[in-house]
Amino acid sequence: MINIRKLEAELWESADLLRAGSKLTSNQYCMPVLGLIFLRYAYSRFKMAEAEILKNRPSRGGRRITKDPTPIEVEMRIYETDVNKALIETADREDGAEI
Repeated sequence: MINIRKLEAELWESADLLRAGSKLTSNQYCMPVLGLIFLRYAYSRFKMAEAEILKNRPSRGGRRITKDPTPIEVEMRIYETDVNKALIETADREDGAEI
């Protein structure tokens, strides 16, 4: 079982390292960090259901029939693009204004 106090301490330490390594304030980097935590959660949930999803998925000789990205792949690419734009815009600002 996960020790919640240890996990909390590690998360705060990581946040402090991120803040110390950049010129961003906590309110400027919180959304990308929270977004990454959400993506990790979504990935973990997907991995738990992946076998069931793949079992019902049409295939030909073990290969996917289509090369189109799945809806989650599309959403993740859009989200990553938005996060990257926000980080670049924030890093380019010298006045420290919020996003």
